[in-house]
Amino acid sequence: DITNARIIFSVKSELNDPLPLIQKTSDTATQVLITQPKGGLAEIYLVPADTQNLDSTVDYIFDVWVVTVSGERFPVVSPSLFRVKDTVTRIPL
Repeated sequence: DITNARIIFSVKSELNDPLPLIQKTSDTATQVLITQPKGGLAEIYLVPADTQNLDSTVDYIFDVWVVTVSGERFPVVSPSLFRVKDTVTRIPL
């Protein structure tokens, strides 16, 4: 149950980097939306601007945390591979 919890999604180059390259939180519904609070489900939204400066030849690391109303913190996705792929279709401007 993640009712009224805060979801935090972060992407870094290295685990020990002080600042994330991308960070999304449920503080902003256009970034992370808790879709089924009782079921523990949320959607994390990435847009092209989030990844446009990332290198498609580099492997990045991401994780997801939940912060409950009482302040408890839980990693719900442990550090995992985050990879940006090149596009296939090129649409002229």
